Amino acid sequence: MMVLDGLEAKAGDFRLGPIDLKLPSGASHALLGPSGAGKSTLLKLLLGLEPPSAGEIRFRGEEISRTPVEARGFGYLPQHLALFPHLDVEANLRYGLRARGLHGEAYEKHLQRLI
Repeated sequence: MMVLDGLEAKAGDFRLGPIDLKLPSGASHALLGPSGAGKSTLLKLLLGLEPPSAGEIRFRGEEISRTPVEARGFGYLPQHLALFPHLDVEANLRYGLRARGLHGEAYEKHLQRLI
């Protein structure tokens, strides 16, 4: 289950929230709204691409609001190809290999082939 408790984001004149929401595990959810309503901002908060200005996000009982994006284990396919901008090329490659479950010798072999 994912729980949003008083989650807020502020950027200039834009303000999102506070949002209080419980999303049960094992269910599909849709985020709908007009352009500028905050859908992309909310996704960025959930993924860790932007920090919240207030509130917290709990996933499976663990508070993750300040957990780095690469440590959350969430997947996201943006409209345009994007990497983690705060990571260098090698760190982005390492993240992708770990996300695919590669470890040990197979991990190092694939990493060296990509570099």
